[in-house]
Amino acid sequence: MRLVIAAASGSTVGAGHVMRSLAVAEAATAAGHPVVFAADLGDLRWVEPWVADIGLELVAPAPDVASLANLAHSRGAEAVLLDSYEIGEARAAIHGAGSLLASFEDDGFGRRAADFVIDYRLGAQTAWRPDDGSATLLRGVTFAPIRAQVRALARDLHRPVTGQVTRGAVVLGGGGDSPLEQRLRTVLTAMGVDLLTLERGLGAITALAEADAVVSAAGVSVYELCHLGVPTAIVRAADNQRGNYEALVQAEVVHGLGTSREVSARPWLLEERVQRWLADWTARQSHSHRAQALVDGRGAHRIVAALTAGVE
Repeated sequence: MRLVIAAASGSTVGAGHVMRSLAVAEAATAAGHPVVFAADLGDLRWVEPWVADIGLELVAPAPDVASLANLAHSRGAEAVLLDSYEIGEARAAIHGAGSLLASFEDDGFGRRAADFVIDYRLGAQTAWRPDDGSATLLRGVTFAPIRAQVRALARDLHRPVTGQVTRGAVVLGGGGDSPLEQRLRTVLTAMGVDLLTLERGLGAITALAEADAVVSAAGVSVYELCHLGVPTAIVRAADNQRGNYEALVQAEVVHGLGTSREVSARPWLLEERVQRWLADWTARQSHSHRAQALVDGRGAHRIVAALTAGVE
């Protein structure tokens, strides 16, 4: 299967689209499928070693439907995976290029008709979705794309959850300089938690795997932390994280701290919720066990298997 993957990227987008798309690309190449990856990695230089290791053909981003269809046609792609909130309906054009369309969506964000719809939010498989003619729905946490590096760490990790929290970290994105992230660091330090020094880029997950507690945004990284079983509290940092946040908190696999707007406006509430989380060893332990059972790390392989079966 010749696969083209187009991921939204750039300084205003963040790394989430690229990271989850690369996890699928990694699984595809491991299965023997050649992959063309269209994205701007200018602000994400730290993923370039991963791209090289996977063996992708990296090309310029495809900013619109026409350019994406042209790329698919020029590479003779049987399938195109699109991960962008900015590009609208694309199925007809991709079909015209001779390819099937797979599309990442986060509830209503990035939603478009496709041959394969991927929404890996916990509970997405039972959530209402309008009938837009999409053929195959790959929905729910079993399709969460976890990279090989994280799966290897999970296999080798043998660290029980204990009552004492000595090592912690905060990973909300934005280079660690947002006011909320700074506030969380201050709160944790005041509670006697030593903050880990995190290497920028892919290596950060190695340190996070050894943490006693991590505060994360409710985006892509939280599923990696779940797979590792790291006790995690989450903040809903963006509107598109609402579904993830609510489902993960309700499933009791993480501790919810609230929305970034809420806890930034009321610092005392943030301190109270963090303190409650750190004091409840039993909850952190049960969250860790449930999280590991929930996210098995095979989501990217399931996506690739579905695409492969669809183009045969």
